[in-house]
Amino acid sequence: MPDQTRARAEDLELLRWAYTLTDSTRRHPVLADAVLGVAVVTVFTLATAWTLPWWALLWSAAYLGAYLLRSAGLPLMLAALSVLGVAQVAFTDIVVPGNFLVPLAVYQATSRGRRRVRVVTLVLLLLAALLAGIDFAPTGVAAVAMVVIYAIGLFLPWLLGDLVRHRRGLLARESAQREALARDREQRAQLAVTSERAAIAREMHDIIAHSLSVVIVQADGGRYAAQAGQLEGAQTALDQIATTAREALGETRRLVGVLRDPASGAEYTPGQGLGDLPALIGRLEDSHLPVQAILDPTLAEAMGLEPEGGVPQTEVSTSLSAAAYRVVQEATTNVIKHAGAITVLRIRVRVEGTDLTVSVADDGEGPTARDAGGGHGILGMHERVAALGGELLTGMRSGGGFLVRARFPLDPGAVRRRRSRQTDYVPDTVEEEMAMAVTDPHHTDPPAPGASPAPEHTLETP
Repeated sequence: MPDQTRARAEDLELLRWAYTLTDSTRRHPVLADAVLGVAVVTVFTLATAWTLPWWALLWSAAYLGAYLLRSAGLPLMLAALSVLGVAQVAFTDIVVPGNFLVPLAVYQATSRGRRRVRVVTLVLLLLAALLAGIDFAPTGVAAVAMVVIYAIGLFLPWLLGDLVRHRRGLLARESAQREALARDREQRAQLAVTSERAAIAREMHDIIAHSLSVVIVQADGGRYAAQAGQLEGAQTALDQIATTAREALGETRRLVGVLRDPASGAEYTPGQGLGDLPALIGRLEDSHLPVQAILDPTLAEAMGLEPEGGVPQTEVSTSLSAAAYRVVQEATTNVIKHAGAITVLRIRVRVEGTDLTVSVADDGEGPTARDAGGGHGILGMHERVAALGGELLTGMRSGGGFLVRARFPLDPGAVRRRRSRQTDYVPDTVEEEMAMAVTDPHHTDPPAPGASPAPEHTLETP
């Protein structure tokens, strides 16, 4: 173990030294080039055992100065080296130690330069090999051999520099891709958090708004009953208030549980769906609203009702069931809050081809009494319906009252390009469809003033 620890420490020290050297080279490029150039010239000068004339050192110093021009620009360095090379061929016939800086300069130009610099460097290499070969072996086959040797000797650093440049570019692209993927993951995580918060906000709004609206209506009814001496009616109202408050409290606790412990990864899943629709209708009826519910018999099983014999049942996904329920809940909540006095509240749920259609209509007060979209209810309905590829239509009915109609695709994989919209008045075709007071065989006359409403929720054959 001590030997392994010592070896690991030595490796770490070597890595630290290499990092320090690399960092110093990046911060002081001129000094680094000078040290490297002097080292190369010194090594090859010592290798010749001082057999060269003294002026060879002057040529080497000139080559070292030209190499140090790299920090001023690669083209300037190449130009200076080219001039020195031509002058050396013209005035001397020996190789000086400074010549060994040329492969190093070629490597630097190829690994660091742009495409034009690399091409120019390659052309200069061929010319230098040609001139040097002819100068040092001016006759016949020897000249050709020398040209080839010089070309190979100068081309190898060019090839090495190009490989290093390509590797550096590949690493840079991989690093950029990793950073892009990291940013994408972070954005996806933020979008997921935002989406989850929006979903919880919609649930919280629907739970609290609907429950408080029912509680207010029941409280008003209970007060009127108590004032009229109808203690049984007051007791019923208080029981309904308690039931509604308990249900809202339970749903709110579920939401708060998700919010308080986000690290657990738990997601909020709505606990209500079409199976709770009959109970919702019952609560509306208990609030003395004239509800007329028309439900598709093929959805009886999804709504927890007894299917009629021989009627095939339509399968509804959990998410679709929850969204349809929330649309009905929010639409009826808006009726309680904004519609004023109404004679009928129609809830219609039916299957139309490959779609599930949910509509809620009332004949309450005109558009001046309706909230002009300042709340979050209609926005939440739009978001719910759009998330499932559906279409939401909301607007005033030309004959008075308000209509909310949502159309969902039953197939979760269906591709829909629908847009939800809110209009001042519902189109005539939709208005005619919802004018069930005249055409619907299940319609009943509104209750007489002071009498108990005669609500109806019927399984209707579409």
